[in-house]
Order: sequence, then C-alpha cells, then structure tokens
Amino acid sequence: MIDVNLIDEQGEALEQVIDSKSIVELLASDWAERLDSVCLRFVDPYGDAVFNRAQIPILLAELKESESEQSDQKIKAHLRDVIDLVERAQGQVHVYIEFSGD
Repeated sequence: MIDVNLIDEQGEALEQVIDSKSIVELLASDWAERLDSVCLRFVDPYGDAVFNRAQIPILLAELKESESEQSDQKIKAHLRDVIDLVERAQGQVHVYIEFSGD
C-alpha cells in the first residue's frame, strides 16, 4: 500500500489519498521500469518519496500520462484522486507530495 499525502514542511499530512486497494503499489512496479520517468520511477512500495514545488509539475504530467494509459476504471478513478491532490499542491510554498510506502 502506497498512500499519497500532501504534507507541510514539518511532514504533517494536510490531505491524503489512501491506497486501500494497493493501486499505487501495483502501478509503482510499472513506473520503476520506465526510463523516461523523472519522478514516478522513484516511488517505492517499501519507502517514502517526497516531491517538492519544482518537481510537482513533472510529477503531475507523469501521473496524467499514466492515467491516460489505463483501461481499468477503478485505477483511473484512483489516479484521478491522486492527480487532484497533486494539483492542489502545485505552486504552493513549503508544501510537498509524499508517496508513503509500507
């Protein structure tokens, strides 16, 4: 399970998308193999990956591309929730996106 959190500079979660069906964990193995990925290939099922204000636009573009490649509606819906969270972080100072693995 890899939850996605919108965190402040102290690491406190302000908002989150819970990965109760392990959708992000499933996708992480595909993302890890993508050499064209700048951000998503570093999402780790067993650790944390934190993205800052400069990385968030790239992360967002990669998530949108991943969403467009999916045919399963449950996966698309979960990615849409993650994308919405990342969009709320875009352009904000001292706010980060954290992918928190088990």
